[in-house]
Amino acid sequence: MLYNIKDLSFRISERHLRCIWYDSRLRPAEFITEAGASVTVLDPGRWNLEAGPDFLDAIILEKDTGIRRNGNVELHLKPVDWNAHGHKNDPAYSNIIAHVCFVTGLLPPHTLPDDCIQLSLQRNLGTSFMSFDSLDLSSYPHSTISECPPCRELIIKRGPDLMQELLIRAGEFRMSRKTARMRSLADTVGLPQAFYEEAMCALGYKQNKQQFRRLATVLRYDELRRLSDGSPEKGYALMLGVSGLLPADIPAGCDPATASLIRRLWDIWWKHSSIFSDTAMTGKDWTLAGIRPLNHPARRMAAAAGLFAAGEELWRQILAVDISDQKAWTERIFLSFSSRAVLPHFLHRITLTGKPTAPETALIGRERINALISNVVLPLIGTYGKETGHLVPAVSAEHDNSDIRNAAHNLFGHDHNPMVYRRNGVRQQGLIQIYHDFCLNRKTTCE
Repeated sequence: MLYNIKDLSFRISERHLRCIWYDSRLRPAEFITEAGASVTVLDPGRWNLEAGPDFLDAIILEKDTGIRRNGNVELHLKPVDWNAHGHKNDPAYSNIIAHVCFVTGLLPPHTLPDDCIQLSLQRNLGTSFMSFDSLDLSSYPHSTISECPPCRELIIKRGPDLMQELLIRAGEFRMSRKTARMRSLADTVGLPQAFYEEAMCALGYKQNKQQFRRLATVLRYDELRRLSDGSPEKGYALMLGVSGLLPADIPAGCDPATASLIRRLWDIWWKHSSIFSDTAMTGKDWTLAGIRPLNHPARRMAAAAGLFAAGEELWRQILAVDISDQKAWTERIFLSFSSRAVLPHFLHRITLTGKPTAPETALIGRERINALISNVVLPLIGTYGKETGHLVPAVSAEHDNSDIRNAAHNLFGHDHNPMVYRRNGVRQQGLIQIYHDFCLNRKTTCE
């Protein structure tokens, strides 16, 4: 789409707009809203690298009223893109305080959340902005646009030894807190239920962690084991039914194997559905927009059914593994998860109702199992009273997330070597702990 500024044409995308909003050098301190009011953007917010609004936790001051608004920001090329992208009825966009577009125009009343500010960059860029071509899109959202933060200055002065020690100590601290949390939970609900809840939470993709925990409290571990009678398919039917994600009808055009599975799942679920009539969840409880098929809750539940509904209890199996040899222990734990997280229907399918694909795909991969080891397995062993300090160095890295990437950028700069933390799960845990303790609270300064 072509827009004209100062008689020059530029092909722009929504990523251009995010870069402009994020970069304080290119935006004015003050904006005039589409309603004619004057506002100051005190903080553009955190660039969201995952599903949902483009920026989180922005701070905007309304000059006429003196009201400071804290919330999220969504950017589009045109105002009508808000409806075109389906945001109006999406609860993930309920805390939008500013809808920022390139072109001018007001959306009708009640289209946006109450008191949402509408801004046009075309109206506000002014003559100082010359070219979209000047934006280095590849450097965002980690463009170095401000002074070197104090934490990075200290690391530069002290060298790589401080950096490694910092990450390891922060990671060990985070893992000790996880152990304390599981121990506290086990004191209330028992160790098997505590392990089950924490593992379900870790299986849930970021947007559905709390939903998975709720599922684990509604469909309790002992109830899952009893009603499943050793069958992962029965366990899967119970999880889908309680979660509200069991398809109500057989989708048109699905293959016979899928149709047969859905019928079998319903045959299992209807026999037990009355038990959960007052506590069952609904499909609306889950965040599904923007979720990759591999991270869909229905797929993660298939893995959970294999882990918890069938065979020897997983928590007992883990505690029985000899912890004297780091490497052997890691491989045994990995095998415990990978061999159990199997439901035949998903061997060659990505989704419950999807068509078969040629390559075989594991329900949970090595990086997700690494995350389970860091977040659940080691706390389980510590809660049981065993020493885990010598196992910590054996923890492998999980998949990067936005917290890890943002903390690494703040500490080490844009051009750092990511292998500093990608080779070791404890260092990744350290970055997450630092990000939550300090970076999230930084706002306009981290002094």
